[in-house]
Amino acid sequence: MKQVLIIDEESSFKDYIKDKLTTEKIGVETTYNIRDAFTRIMSLLPDVIVLNVTFQYSELIDFLEQKNTNPNSKKIPLILLGKPIESEQQYQLSGYNVIKYFPTPLNIDTFFNALSRQLKIPIPLDPTPCFLETKVNNGIIFVDLAGGMNLDKMAMLKCKISELIQIHKMQNPKVIVIMSALSLSFVDACNLETLISNILANSHIRQKMVKLVSTDAFTRKFLSGHTEYCEVEMVPSLDRIIFGMVNQLVDTYNPQDLIMETAMALDQKPEEGLFQLRFFSETGQKPTEQAEIPKAKIAIVDNDITSRLALDQAFKAIKMDPELFDNGSAFLNAVGQKVFDAAIIDINLPDISGFDILATLKEIAYSATIIVYSSITQKELVIQALGLGAKSYLVKTSSPVQVVKKTVELINIQHL
Repeated sequence: MKQVLIIDEESSFKDYIKDKLTTEKIGVETTYNIRDAFTRIMSLLPDVIVLNVTFQYSELIDFLEQKNTNPNSKKIPLILLGKPIESEQQYQLSGYNVIKYFPTPLNIDTFFNALSRQLKIPIPLDPTPCFLETKVNNGIIFVDLAGGMNLDKMAMLKCKISELIQIHKMQNPKVIVIMSALSLSFVDACNLETLISNILANSHIRQKMVKLVSTDAFTRKFLSGHTEYCEVEMVPSLDRIIFGMVNQLVDTYNPQDLIMETAMALDQKPEEGLFQLRFFSETGQKPTEQAEIPKAKIAIVDNDITSRLALDQAFKAIKMDPELFDNGSAFLNAVGQKVFDAAIIDINLPDISGFDILATLKEIAYSATIIVYSSITQKELVIQALGLGAKSYLVKTSSPVQVVKKTVELINIQHL
């Protein structure tokens, strides 16, 4: 059986992923933080580690360094979730066998696709068309449901509500489910029960604080005949709920103002958190995940040993793979045999000039990103280098770190 270790302080997300994977006969172990994780990794030796990064980037690197000290744990791939990171950090993570970095809030279907490819096990999602979105305004969680009832999304909703309660520190949360566009029948009874039970699963939510906006006859019949949900109320319009709840919110609040704010809130973007309720396949947009992290190979062509070694250390610090050349001829010989993502070239070389190298590369339509890093500052020579195909010209007053940043930026642009 394939094994996945989830390291995550957010219990709602961890529980959802565990339930989903267990259903697909995938073993799942969980731990709350990286302090305990290394022991669990060594005892389990999972096929994949899923890590929700809720701590400082420096702590992440310390953890990854510890993981890399053991040959058994070093080879275990990781999928990371966290706040968007810089390009240099993406490259640095590639040296630690990080196969995917998803910036949050993530689309859960892209996450499962990545995990499925790594495990070589299908992880299917309910294909039922369903629009499901959550927003928070004035202590009320609004759930907008249309199209159909998707079981995976309703399972995610259970976690999303817990996440929103935690984010907004709600003591007595109120939930309004806007489902006026849904027309249900007896075949939807189980799904409707799942929807309501998932909303009520959080201990902070009381039945009488859950309202369904609907005119559907079956939904009304279902609620009236279900003793377990006898306090869940169904009403025909949002306005009626707002007027009913306003005194429970604050006595001096103007109901008309609350209705206006609520309408505005429903037009705003979904609440951000760890994950979205919308699948990526529904958006039609370019993927937002900071995808497979490339391990860039960099040629450094410079006869100045101090400069050459400084660049070497700077690129290695973010886990790139530099190769050093102290003359132009050696580099040109390597071009025909190796693939480089970028080349950092000095103009002043002992055998052939950097200009001759640029001309040769232009003639063969060389595809790698070329950056000139030289002490020459004459305007006409800078223009000449750029005319021969250099993507950037940096003088040697620029630090090696600046060279690395420019290289990463240009490589990313080239691969868009």
